[in-house]
Amino acid sequence: MNENLIAKLAYYQGLVSAAEGKPLSDTAFAERFLPISASTLSRLRDGTYNGGNFTRIAERLEEAFGEIDARVGNIERAVTLAAGFERTTFAKAVLASVTRAKDARSRRVVVALSGTGAGKTEIGRHLERGGAVYVEGRKCWQRSYKAFCADVAAAAGRRIQNKIYSEQEAEQRMLAALSAKSGVLYIDEANALGNATVDAIKLIVNQTGYVVVVAAIPNAWDNLAARAEDEVWQLVNRCQQVLRYNGVTAEDARLFLAPVLPSDALAEAAKISAEAASRFGAFATIMHIRDALAELDKPGVADVQKIISTHERGLTSARINFGGMKK
Repeated sequence: MNENLIAKLAYYQGLVSAAEGKPLSDTAFAERFLPISASTLSRLRDGTYNGGNFTRIAERLEEAFGEIDARVGNIERAVTLAAGFERTTFAKAVLASVTRAKDARSRRVVVALSGTGAGKTEIGRHLERGGAVYVEGRKCWQRSYKAFCADVAAAAGRRIQNKIYSEQEAEQRMLAALSAKSGVLYIDEANALGNATVDAIKLIVNQTGYVVVVAAIPNAWDNLAARAEDEVWQLVNRCQQVLRYNGVTAEDARLFLAPVLPSDALAEAAKISAEAASRFGAFATIMHIRDALAELDKPGVADVQKIISTHERGLTSARINFGGMKK
């Protein structure tokens, strides 16, 4: 087997691992960067590969190595830009509410409402890195109290091993997982909550020391409140002030754009970027602008305007095409 090829495989796997700041598994390396499977990669390394045309595989791998060389700079840049958690206006409001809830005897529920792209998931992942239990909502929660309890228990490290279990067992496992200490339970995509799962949140607050953060889309929360008025009203009595996202501010935009723009362009770029983000895409738009600017040698305000126009046209075209497909 070609030892030079084996050495190159090891080199490029290490190169990508270094760029991403974490070890890259054989499976991920093969799936994302190579024209071969992880099992073929393993056989090549241990000298047991005996299938197919080795010369052709070697040629395709050399092409893949060239592509990795071309991509590694972008990978490093993307990791650097995504590494930090930006304390946007909305994020600061949510985190402050969580802090207040930790010291409250009864109001230990935080409701954070925003549309897609406003940073709910990033806030949740930030809290998770600080020790919070993070769980993502599932549609089945609307009809299954048991599924909610089991998912929360699993997120808290107490997965139910039995294939068949009762609602009561799921509830007990959830409470056992959360009752050992105080903490934060972050429920992302809580649009999936139903009447019964609202009762489960009340139970958690009553029976444990946890603060519960409910992160949802405003319309989903309002619809839940309309169809489960009594349950939601009882939950609201345990809430900090309900937080509703009010758009991207220029100061928010500055947080993301400062690393990629010269200081003399930053104020105007942040202003027009914030205006665009508040019209469409929220922080997803800001990050798109940031990532596009990072690829330019000397970006300025004119580049920001071009990126916004192109991005908005693309979104408009996608909405029109998608709407046409649905008809």
